[in-house]
Amino acid sequence: ILERKRGLEVELEEMQNEMKKKEKQMKLAMEAEIQRNEKPKGPNRMKPNFRRPRSSSRPNVKESGKSNPEAAPPHVAALQNEIITLRKQFDLVRHTSMDDIMSLHRQSEEWSNQASRAVAASLAETEL
Repeated sequence: ILERKRGLEVELEEMQNEMKKKEKQMKLAMEAEIQRNEKPKGPNRMKPNFRRPRSSSRPNVKESGKSNPEAAPPHVAALQNEIITLRKQFDLVRHTSMDDIMSLHRQSEEWSNQASRAVAASLAETEL
């Protein structure tokens, strides 16, 4: 019972660590994407841009990335999907481990009741 409980705790810790790593990766990817799309600062900020704008049907990555995760760059979207999957797995592990712990608690109560009845019965036999 203790081995199973420890195994569940270890699995839970691994899932938490993995989720933290994925969240850090996603944060770094989002920051890199924002830096790529930022306008220049400093002496070049007033420099005119003579490039012809691309077609207007193409959505702006900066605006669409905030409201729609599918419009984000592929690596960011993949990290977001991984985080969602890991979150679901983490919740599942958390709920099952909580259920297992509660069932262990109920079993221990049953065993202690049985043990107390056995002790009471043996005491009753010795008093006769």
